[in-house]
Amino acid sequence: MQDKANTIKEMGVLSEIVYKNDYFLNTNPDTIINHSDHNQLQNTYTVRATSNTASGFQGMLLENENPQNGESRYVFAFRGTEPSLFNGEPIKDLIIADIAYMGTGTAPQQMKDAMAFVYDVMHDPNLNLTLNASNTSFTGHSLGGAIAGMASYVYGFDAYTFNGFGIKNMLWDADDISGINHPLEMDNYGIDVYQTLGEYL
Repeated sequence: MQDKANTIKEMGVLSEIVYKNDYFLNTNPDTIINHSDHNQLQNTYTVRATSNTASGFQGMLLENENPQNGESRYVFAFRGTEPSLFNGEPIKDLIIADIAYMGTGTAPQQMKDAMAFVYDVMHDPNLNLTLNASNTSFTGHSLGGAIAGMASYVYGFDAYTFNGFGIKNMLWDADDISGINHPLEMDNYGIDVYQTLGEYL
């Protein structure tokens, strides 16, 4: 049970770390993230890929540098709604993605960009990664949590969402989002949903 609690905490920390712009502005694709970046982080990660699209989507793929079983583990962390009034993101995140699309049960462009990011990373010959349900998971907070939930539905990997929007009414968009038809039933199979107050964890 403690392992599950540690995983939940770690995913919460990663869903917070993805809000830091340094990882998207840094041109070094192998940036290391560890305890010095967040004092509650238990493992060391390498940033293997990032995405920052015109729609406002931001996400990154992290590789666990300290695997328990000798094999690498991967986490896609998706940024959620950003509160800053000075970078244009509230318009893209809150008004366009959250209200105009998700509020009407339609998948926003950010969600489509996220599914494309996952697909591109999985098929990138330069990265040459073997990502599957046994070694890869998704995490995100708020809008990022909804994106993680949809990615779990589409790709079949576990997702840890923190205060994420529900995606049930958008599942009919899943085929349009990725071109991948995944047979999962949306009964929280593979998706752990957490509600928190204040800090993400």
